[in-house]
Amino acid sequence: MSIDRALLARIGRLRMAAAGLASGSGQGEQAAAALGAGVTFADHRPYAPGDDLRHVDWNIYARLDQLLVRLYHEDREQTVAVVVDASGSMGTGERSKLVHAADIAACLCLIGLLGRDAMRLVIVGEAAGPRFVEGRDPAALPRFLSALEDVRPGADLDLQAALLRIARQARTDQVFLLSDMLVEDSAQEATFRALA
Repeated sequence: MSIDRALLARIGRLRMAAAGLASGSGQGEQAAAALGAGVTFADHRPYAPGDDLRHVDWNIYARLDQLLVRLYHEDREQTVAVVVDASGSMGTGERSKLVHAADIAACLCLIGLLGRDAMRLVIVGEAAGPRFVEGRDPAALPRFLSALEDVRPGADLDLQAALLRIARQARTDQVFLLSDMLVEDSAQEATFRALA
């Protein structure tokens, strides 16, 4: 299988928006719940001896005669998981659903890596078991593309059980599931709850 490189070239300027505040530990481009050295204003607090005078809000001091320190949201990486269903049903079609899923997964991984997000590609449903690829910067993209180009449709898959195993391994800020969702209707809702 071959990933569409022309598509990757066209989406290189896009960035992944965080649904909420990022929880990653590394430096990134998304606002985090933690307060510290960032650019997004969060709040004020009273000045305490030893605080950096560069963070004092001198405009408030001039108006209210109070020394207040500006607090900012730290910019952190968000953790993003891209889960590709490689079960047998994904291998059907003239240009299979798995080929389309791999192209979309490659785009999502590229966008995340360019944004310095902690990306995790998970391929489930292959005969050899789940495969994981992780990276935090664009230099990791070839490993992601190699894994996606090597993916082959496997057998039947208990998608809900696979997602529960993945969810227990690491917390993520966002999860993208690329699947045809050929499961019972009752299992679809349980699968989405497992992701949440």
